[in-house]
Parts: sequence; C-alpha cells; structure tokens
Amino acid sequence: MNLPQLAQEQAADTRGAHYPKDSADRPLFEGQLVALDEDKCRAMYLILRAMGARRVVEAGTSYGVSLIWLLAAVLDNLSTYGPLPSRLPTLAFGTENEPAKAARALEHVSEAFDGALPAPLRLLEGDILQTLPAAAATGDIPDRSIDALLLDIWAPLALPTLQILLPKLRQGAVVFVDNSTSSSGRYAELLGFLREPMNGFQTTTLPHSGGFELCVYVGTEA
Repeated sequence: MNLPQLAQEQAADTRGAHYPKDSADRPLFEGQLVALDEDKCRAMYLILRAMGARRVVEAGTSYGVSLIWLLAAVLDNLSTYGPLPSRLPTLAFGTENEPAKAARALEHVSEAFDGALPAPLRLLEGDILQTLPAAAATGDIPDRSIDALLLDIWAPLALPTLQILLPKLRQGAVVFVDNSTSSSGRYAELLGFLREPMNGFQTTTLPHSGGFELCVYVGTEA
C-alpha cells in the first residue's frame, strides 16, 4: 500500500508534507493515501519487534497503512513471546477524526489480515483529545502500560496528545514522530518538549526522508 501513496504524493507535489498547513491547501490532501513512508514503517516495525512491544498507540491513522505495520509487530510479538506477564491485553489503538478515513482504514486492515480485523485492534473515531482520555478512563490504558506511540498527526494536536498519554508510557517506551526535520517548525513545541531532559526523554533523529524522530522515555527522577 505504500506504493500508491508514493505515486499520489509525487503527482500532487505533496511529498513529505502529510498535513495541510491551512484550509487553502486542504483540497490537495482530500482522498490521498497519506501514510508513513515504507522505510519508516519498516524501521518502526523492527524497533517494536526488538522491544517485544504488545501495547501501542497511533495518533493519526488516516487510511491505516502504518496501523497495519503496528498491528503486524504486535501480533508477531504476541506469537513469539505470548501474553504479557501483567495479563494486560495486547492492544493496538488507532485514532482517526474523519469517519470516511476511519472506514477505509478498517477496510485496508481487513484486507491485510486475510479479511478479518485482528483482535488487538481498537480504532478510536472522533476528536483524539476526547477519545483517548475516554479510552483511558475505561481501564484499557492503565498507567505505565504503553510500549510505543506513533505521532503522525496535525502538529497542533501532537503535544496535547503526548501529554494525555505521558502517564501511560512505561519506562523504556518509544515515541516516533514523523517529519521531525521537514516539519520542525510546525512541531517546534512538541520537539522542544521531547528534547528537554527534565521531561524524561532521550531522542535522536533517524536519517529518513523528512526526518523520523525516535524518542525513548527513560522516566524522570522522583
């Protein structure tokens, strides 16, 4: 599915610009298969496999391409290592504000997994600043239970989303930020937070197109 995405981005000259800057260029993105680049997806998958990650959250699902990679990592880890010792369920949360994109994402996930939606999948539809706290309130996301967070979302929502999930990240959890170089201005507040040592993260920029920030939550001193 990454190949159609690449062709669309090149045709519309939106390569590396996954979200509209304002309402004027929003039509360029309507109907596009906006997704994390394949090399970034592969890197993310391998990191999650190395971690044994079985509880992940994606902020900004769009049409579900990167969600498929997240689910693949989670399911492969479940097959290799079995359930978590904590008995917490294996989960992969997706989040999407637009109903049409959410529906297409579910279709794409089903196609990728032999016509069925994997049991760990939870797709939250609606405003992420409302759906994530609501999910946390149900007990599905206890504190210090999330292995990884992918932030591939409209820049103004990125830091508020991280702050919602910060208490839920376990020590050693990873946060991925797409386009951390090409969109560094728009993500300035988020990147400033992640790169401030007192907030508990250590970060590096992986050398993929547009930049791909890898942040490890090492925790803060009590």
